[in-house]
Amino acid sequence: MLHPRENGDPVEQDKILERLNREVARELITMMRYLLQSLMVFGFQRGAAVSFLREQVEESMQHAIRLGEKLVALGGTPSIKFSEVYEPKPVPLEELLHEALEAEQEGLDDLMEFHSWLDADNDIPLKHLIEGIISEEAKQVDEIQKYLKQVDGKEGLMLE
Repeated sequence: MLHPRENGDPVEQDKILERLNREVARELITMMRYLLQSLMVFGFQRGAAVSFLREQVEESMQHAIRLGEKLVALGGTPSIKFSEVYEPKPVPLEELLHEALEAEQEGLDDLMEFHSWLDADNDIPLKHLIEGIISEEAKQVDEIQKYLKQVDGKEGLMLE
């Protein structure tokens, strides 16, 4: 049974568990994607790009852990189904960042929708957990946009 809502609707509780599990899976897939991409970076900007991608690996892993811990605390069991095979290929850094931006924005949108779906009767710590991750994801979207921002008519990662 979910706590602190001991008299909660079992259908709603199942939906919460299902949604949490989906978020755990999304973070794990994102983590693996960033890790594989970091292995395939070549060229002059490799150091900065690998560092950036590995930071994303750590952030996604922490999100998966926090969401997974909550899922288990609420009586769920984490599971993940892979629907596609991801094989990274060397791509220009700008393209890689555009892919990262798209993935982070999709994750942010998904979390925002999940948060709006939760109501005042849902577990308050769950709402706070989702809000914290939303804040971190929004910050990440901002960072990637900065990397891609045009500076003095030039696009792409600018190193000083």
